Amino acid sequence: AAPTTKDIAGLENDPTTNVARP
Repeated sequence: AAPTTKDIAGLENDPTTNVARP
């Protein structure tokens, strides 16, 4: 997946995995 700035919860996403990081 492409990197995103924020997820739905407003957490920053990791650009490699596109998973929310705390």
